[in-house]
Amino acid sequence: MRYLTGRYEISERRACRVARCTRSSLSYASRRDPLTALRQRLRELAQTRVRFGYRRLRVLLLREEWDVGQERFYRVYKEEGLALRRKRPWRHATAVHREQGRPRRSATTSGAWTSSRTNSPADANSAR
Repeated sequence: MRYLTGRYEISERRACRVARCTRSSLSYASRRDPLTALRQRLRELAQTRVRFGYRRLRVLLLREEWDVGQERFYRVYKEEGLALRRKRPWRHATAVHREQGRPRRSATTSGAWTSSRTNSPADANSAR
């Protein structure tokens, strides 16, 4: 809205009408607790117990008398980016247990599957 009101010199009411949003959404301020103490303790536990997943980390917090529900805990766990790798590394390769931030998609991959072999009837007969 600031862009619209500043660039086109129109009122906030008109800018909201053009953008099709309510004026009350501009003055919205969240009252939700940021849970900073929980986030800090969760990061500390995740660094010391690298192989623990969110379920075991929650058990540790419950033993420390943190009153945290399962859904809220999982939401905070995901927001902090503490998810473990789902797939084991191939053979004995060493790997980072926790990903640093969110994984980014490569700009070179187009997302399409490609094959170096051509599927011809001759190949199908020789495979039998």
